[in-house]
Amino acid sequence: MPGPAANNPVPNKEPVIDRMTQVWVSLVGGCDRVSETQWATDTDCPGWTVKDNLSHLVGVERMLLGDPAPPPLDQSPTTSSTPSVR
Repeated sequence: MPGPAANNPVPNKEPVIDRMTQVWVSLVGGCDRVSETQWATDTDCPGWTVKDNLSHLVGVERMLLGDPAPPPLDQSPTTSSTPSVR
């Protein structure tokens, strides 16, 4: 039978990692409330929408975690509907 520590994860010794967890949880909650129109809204980054910016953020974080890169756009099933890569 596991002891009390099994139900209580060891706190991370890096406070920034704990804060990043909070940031990702808040992003997920916020994204649930974004409409299709809002996703397509232009941002201060020329040519980038809200969706483009969030996709870029997620892609960089996945790369930093060591996740494999997605297939090249020309091998993606959505190539015809995607005008450019961010």
